[in-house]
Amino acid sequence: MRELNKLEVNILKYFLYCFVGSFFITGPITFVYFQNELGLTLTQLMLTASFFSIVTAILEIPAGLIGDKFSYKHNLVIGDIGIIFGSLGYALSSRFSHILISEIFWGIGYAFVISALNAFLYQTLHNLNWEHKYTEIKGKGTAFALAGLSISAIIGGFLAKISIRLPLILSPLILILPLIVSISYTEPIRLKPKKEEKVSLIDALSYIASHKNLLFLLLFTLFVSVASVITYSFFQPFLLSLGVDIRFFGIILSISYIFSGVGSIISHKLNRKFKPKQLLFAVAVISFISISILGYIHSLFSLLGILSLWAIDGVRYPLLSDYINRKLKSYNRATINSLVDMTRRIVIAFVLPIMGRIGDTVGLNRVFIINSLILLFGLLLLYPIQETAFQTI
Repeated sequence: MRELNKLEVNILKYFLYCFVGSFFITGPITFVYFQNELGLTLTQLMLTASFFSIVTAILEIPAGLIGDKFSYKHNLVIGDIGIIFGSLGYALSSRFSHILISEIFWGIGYAFVISALNAFLYQTLHNLNWEHKYTEIKGKGTAFALAGLSISAIIGGFLAKISIRLPLILSPLILILPLIVSISYTEPIRLKPKKEEKVSLIDALSYIASHKNLLFLLLFTLFVSVASVITYSFFQPFLLSLGVDIRFFGIILSISYIFSGVGSIISHKLNRKFKPKQLLFAVAVISFISISILGYIHSLFSLLGILSLWAIDGVRYPLLSDYINRKLKSYNRATINSLVDMTRRIVIAFVLPIMGRIGDTVGLNRVFIINSLILLFGLLLLYPIQETAFQTI
């Protein structure tokens, strides 16, 4: 049997990292704990999520530039340390201000991890001449992440039944595991950019503006992912409004992750069978219908909307990540990925508190209806450039 080289081992470690880095036993109960135990309103809950997005958005471009210039591996290590401190902050929080301080560490952690992880994987595959396997490997990595989320959601739900603080106390210890994996990674080799291939925010924006197909993909990603994040942010309050017992939160969330995991696993097969235009049209339509179901149907039947949204997101993420990374260069990959996520987080930071206020005053169903209409409007804005974009995707 052939011995794997260090870069091939990176891929196996990447799968492990996706699993342990997603083992959030606090996932099913965080908002419930903040709402029921600390007395936060929906508006305050969304403000904490908004603050996290602002911190991440501010740091993500600098983190991406650091990763492109120095080391993706070091970015991951810094990010994992930030996440551990953020998780520890949650466990020690007793009021709204404490949670906001914790969100600073979460924001630092996610900024450094998100800015580097996709670039690290793609550059590793580039060194191995395996770029054609990106969608497949990214899909498997997403499936491992969702498996971690799924198992941890079930465990977290049952731990919360013993004591709702127990998942918060144990979480920082579990999150040491992805840090250990990051430290063990081998940094992939990168070519130094030529003088005309500068690594800066202005150059990244110029690169996007000169590639209409890339611009279309980035805007499509922005509209659909923002709508999904807003929907998921209200998932726990929505389950409470349906009268679901907290011990079932983890099970429901776990089933959702399984649906998304299946979508991730089959994404590369769908990519071979269908054209990008067909796949992205399906993503748009299913996302819109799924969110609309939550707005117009207030019963356990509406959980089908959540399941279908998770499933199509499982397909969407590896596909769009592959389409976008194909259009990028090694010298700007982390920077542009960071720019996209920064923009997404700024939009989320602005919209979430408004949606929280709407939820507090007129009901959760209006939140989902407005969210679906914003998504529809955003997608319609892209229609004039879609024909030109799809010719070169």
